[in-house]
Amino acid sequence: MKTIIIIILIAILSYISNLFIPIWWFFAIISFAVSFAFGKNAASAFFAGFIAIFALWFYLFLLGSVNNNFLLVNKMTSLIGLPHSSLLILLSAAIGGLVSGLASLSGYFLKTYSHITPKKIIATEIETVETEVIND
Repeated sequence: MKTIIIIILIAILSYISNLFIPIWWFFAIISFAVSFAFGKNAASAFFAGFIAIFALWFYLFLLGSVNNNFLLVNKMTSLIGLPHSSLLILLSAAIGGLVSGLASLSGYFLKTYSHITPKKIIATEIETVETEVIND
């Protein structure tokens, strides 16, 4: 159940961040951060990142292709030499999913194999702010 929530969280945050920060790889940072904060094991961290971005990119590519009657996808498919245009959509979504899955896995491993935890980061920031307020 927690993995499904992580999948939804990664997909929604990636979509919203893409509206304000139009950098194609920014979803990897979001996948890293979500898995760092909420990841429970390596397999679920990887698959949560993979499935979230695969589904998001597949939906966005399909929506964009339907809107322009598959014109760009068909031209790119003939340029690359793929036999069918749906393979290009699946391949693009799989590449995004792989990048996100590896970023999620990296976030989980950073949390697991280092002494850094989200609670320690927040506590350190609060102590820094309290010290600055007291000194001022």
